[in-house]
This record gives sequence, C-alpha cells and structure tokens, in this order.
Amino acid sequence: MPEEPSPLEQQLKAGPAGQILVHLATPVWLVDLDPVRVVWGNRAAAELLRQPSVEALCDYDFGPFEAGDVARLHHLRRQLDLGETPTESWVTHVHGARIALQCHFAPYRLADGTLLILVEAHESAGPVILLEDLRSIESFRHSSPLTLMVSMDGDVALANPAAIEALPMLRRSGARWQDLFEDAEAGLGLLEEAAAHGGMRSEFSLHTDNGDYWYMADLRLARDPSDGEHCLVVTLSDLSERQQLEQRVRESESSIRQAMELAPVPLLILSSFGKSPLYANAAALRLFATDARQLPDDSRKLIQLNGAVMRDIFDTLRNGQTYGPRDARLFVAEGRQLTLRITAQTLTYDGELAMILSLVDVDELRQAEARLNGALERERDLNRLQKQLVSVVSHELRTPLAVMDSSVQRVLRHHQDWPADETSERLRQLRQKIERLSTLAERLLDSARLDEGKVAFQPQPFNLVQLIDKVIEQQAELAPLNQIQFSFDGLPAEINADPQLIEQVLTNLVGNAVKYSPGGTPVCVQAHRGGDYAVIEVSDRGLGIPLHEQPQVFERFFRASTTLDIRGTGLGLYITRQLVELHGGRIELHSEAGVGTTMTVYLPL
Repeated sequence: MPEEPSPLEQQLKAGPAGQILVHLATPVWLVDLDPVRVVWGNRAAAELLRQPSVEALCDYDFGPFEAGDVARLHHLRRQLDLGETPTESWVTHVHGARIALQCHFAPYRLADGTLLILVEAHESAGPVILLEDLRSIESFRHSSPLTLMVSMDGDVALANPAAIEALPMLRRSGARWQDLFEDAEAGLGLLEEAAAHGGMRSEFSLHTDNGDYWYMADLRLARDPSDGEHCLVVTLSDLSERQQLEQRVRESESSIRQAMELAPVPLLILSSFGKSPLYANAAALRLFATDARQLPDDSRKLIQLNGAVMRDIFDTLRNGQTYGPRDARLFVAEGRQLTLRITAQTLTYDGELAMILSLVDVDELRQAEARLNGALERERDLNRLQKQLVSVVSHELRTPLAVMDSSVQRVLRHHQDWPADETSERLRQLRQKIERLSTLAERLLDSARLDEGKVAFQPQPFNLVQLIDKVIEQQAELAPLNQIQFSFDGLPAEINADPQLIEQVLTNLVGNAVKYSPGGTPVCVQAHRGGDYAVIEVSDRGLGIPLHEQPQVFERFFRASTTLDIRGTGLGLYITRQLVELHGGRIELHSEAGVGTTMTVYLPL
C-alpha cells in the first residue's frame, strides 16, 4: 500500500511551486534551525544523501552539530534575511561515506508562515574551496594564537605555523598531543573531558625546547572534514608572559606594601562602604593605639564615633572626587581626640573596591614646625651673636692693644729721659688698659661657661649686707665723683647663695649705674626683704634706656642706643641675668630715657 504523504509534503503539493520541488530531479531539502534538522527532502535528495526514502532522510541524525556548524547555519539565515542567496561547500558523512556537496541556499516560507532554509545541492567530485574558505585558511596560517586539530586518541592532525614554531616537537611526523605533557595521561584526560562537555577552557604547562611554559587552552569539539570523526580544535595562548607580568605585579605590590608599612604617615584602607578595615600600616596602629588583631573591632568603634566626618568622606568619594586634604577633629580612641589632616581616595585593594586614608597628626606637625622654627631662630641668633662677637672683639681688643703698643714703644724710647713720676704714670695707664682687656676676656669666658653649664656654683651662707658694702667701696674708688648711697632693712643675718657669683652680679649692676651716670649724680643701692626673697635695687639718674629697646637689654652683646658712645661689651647684663637665674631668682628693669634706670634683683631666701 502506498505511503501516506506527510503534512509538510501535503502543504508542498498544495501549491505549484511545491509540486515542482517534489518532482524536481535536482536534490532539494528543507532545513529548520530550531532545532537543526532536515524537515523534508525530495527523492533526489534522499538518493544523494544515501537514504532509502524521504522519510529516512528526515529521520537521519546528521548531528551532533558543533558550535561552529550552528554558528555557520545562523550566519546563513542572516544572509537569507538580507535577501542574499549564498553558495557554500559542505562536507557530510553518511554511514561512514564522505559526501562533498556544493550547496545553494534560499529562504522558503510555508503557508503557515514558518520560515525554512531551502538547500539545492550537487555532489562534487572533489572539495570545492570558496574564496571565503581560502581566506579562512590564510588567516589560520598567520594567526598568532597556537592552533591545533587533535583527534580523540591524541594524534595531531594539523598545527598552524605559530604552534609549530612554539612547540618544535610538532614538526615530527606522528606528533601526539599527550607528548606535549610531562604526564601523558593528564593530556589525554583533558581531551576526554573536553569531548564530554563539548569543549572547555583550561590552563596547563607544556614542554618546549626552552623549558616548560604555561598556556591557556580553549578546546572545542568539531569534526575532521577528512573522515567526519570527532576531533578537538585547540587554541593555545601563552601565559608565560602574563605570569611574568603577574609576578612583577606581585613584586611591585609587595614593594608598595612594604613602603606603606614603613611610611611615617598613618595609612588606613577601608572597604568601599567603610564597614571594615582591610589594612593599617604600623604608623596607623600606633595612632589608634591598637594592633592588627584588635583593628577590626577598634576601627568599627572609631567609624561610629567619627560618623559625621566619615559620611562626608564617603559622599565625596562616591562622586568620583578625592577627599581633602582637610583638617578635622577625630577620635583616635574613646575619649581621645586629635586634629588630623585627612586625604582619601578610592582604589582597588586585593581585587576589592576600597578607599585609602592618610592621616597626618596636625598637632604633631605644628609642634614639629615650631621646633623647626625654633631651631632656625637659634641659628639666626647664633649668626647674629657671631657677628656681634667679631664686632665687640675687634673694637674692644684692637683699639686698646694699639694704644698699649704705642705706649710701650714710647716708654722704651724715652724712659731714660723721663723723670721717674712720668714713667710711673705711663706704666699705670698701661696697667689700666691691661685690666680692661682682662675683664673683657673674663666676661667672654663667663658667657661661654654659662652657655655650656660649666659655671662653678657653690652656695653657702654669707652676710649680704657686708658683700654689698664691699662692692660699693670698690666702685667708689673707681668713680669718686659719684656718691653711692646704700640703705637696707629687714634682711636676715645671712643668705644661702654663691658669694663670688653674687659679688659679680652686684659689681656689674653698681658698675653700670656709675658708668652711665653723669659725674656728681648719686647712685642708690637699697636692700630689703620682700616675702621669700632678698630684694636688691640699684638706681641711677643716668642716660636711661628707650622703652622699645628694653626687651633686648638682657640679650648677649646688646647695647642701648643711649650708651653707644661709652665703651662696653654688651655682656654684663646678659651674664648678670644668667647668674641670678642660676640661683633661682630673677632680675627686673625699670628705665626711662634721660631719667635713669633701676635694676631689681630677687634672690630666694
């Protein structure tokens, strides 16, 4: 009994075009792409494809269709949608027989709207290579990735030049995939796993003449066009350079992390939402008085304590901006705040979006700045003192030495002709000049000893009134024109101090009062008890000191503008203050230009 036509065949016969296809002597069949299958063919197609009937043709499984085949069919579909009618060469295998076909493709829409691909085929005596295929072959030859076709038992059927260059053992006939591996079984296992999954990606090491190199492999299941058997197309990408780059990156990251660890500035890395710390260098751990183990708990507390500042940082970074530098008061521990200069920006840390904060202690910075400014100021003072010392020594030594030299030469030339009293007067004047130089040298030495803390300080009980009397008597002999008045009240019988140093203090003060007072004007010395201090006041009616110069009076080498015409070193009051402070006391100045000066010394009892 004749076979009933299929519903599709009935649709085809319903129209004149379909009747032509059914009875056409040219092999024609229809292909559906969802799923990929032959849905109809005429008798000529069944004969061409070695099938006993049209029904057998539709039932025959031409698959499995690899990803490359499916992609090729969908590309055909797109060409047909654009109105093209492409021609391609295809090879199929039926019952072990290889059939080379030249196929013409066209769209075919059924009455119900289903769109199929119409294939008109002619068997070729040999493979027909189209221009597109030639270009594919040329691209394969010049492709830089290493590409191989490997049979399921490991035979290398084909390798492109790049693969042969990188893997010289492929040049040998009968090259096998597993021979590229140190463990041949592992190589075959990769082929089996790739075939089972239809393809896979993997990384492994292969033998080369220059050693072992790492490759990224893309294994895809395909068919060998020569026999239709399954094979694997393997594309290899050299990972050695990438691994070297990764190693350099790791080394660079290690160096950066080491630099961060040694950085004196506290550095803190938080997760992008600031919920957890990822890293803190040693300076940050010291700042927050914590350690790496306690950091997670401590940092969460600190983030809560500094919520307003942290929100400001998050908002700024979310807008793609860098935060800071800005100064803010932050809690670095519960109950402890510091002013910190904060800079923050986003970064990727261990593959995670994060933020890095640098935290500079502004208080410490200001202290360091103050120390630096102090050091610079001391350097300037030393430079100024050096210049003043040179000036003083030049003026106070060179002139007396020149006068002394001249006097000595005159005495040598004329001492036999001069009367004895004139020679004695010349020698007395010479001795006065020597005493002045000796005093200058002693003051310079006293200044140096005070700076170095080498002044001998030997306190002992002594009578202060008697010491003042002694100093006044000495100064009265040197300046007989000035009357020195002394009064005292309420002083204890003795005070505990260094009598030699106090004598030097009194000599400087009384000597200055006499020195800078006009002849005939009195100098007053008063001593009394003021609480826990012995108070000594030395007053004169001399030149006085301008108000704007008074803060500098006790500085080394300073001389008031009213006294520049009178010889002096500018060391006396500097030494005096140092000696008074050595006793735990203080000295005060009250002066008015043209009226006079009062120096008041307070010595603890």
